[in-house]
Amino acid sequence: MASILVIDDHRIVASGTKNLLEDAGFEAEAIFSTRDLKKKKIENMNYDVFLIDWNLPEMNGMEISKKNIQIKTTGQSYYLYWF
Repeated sequence: MASILVIDDHRIVASGTKNLLEDAGFEAEAIFSTRDLKKKKIENMNYDVFLIDWNLPEMNGMEISKKNIQIKTTGQSYYLYWF
């Protein structure tokens, strides 16, 4: 089953999405801010799918994706954005 990271600064949205994905059988984790994302170290993230809020306070979803793609050298990930 795919592993999915949900990144959204609205805790209810991120937690709710994570719970729905887990109920559907996916392995999911939620991050609520770019600060939390930096603590997790983007280079250590090996998820199959990233669901990213487009409008985060410090960095938008596209910037997060670009940074991850530059660092990640193996495997393939899919990036989906929402508003």
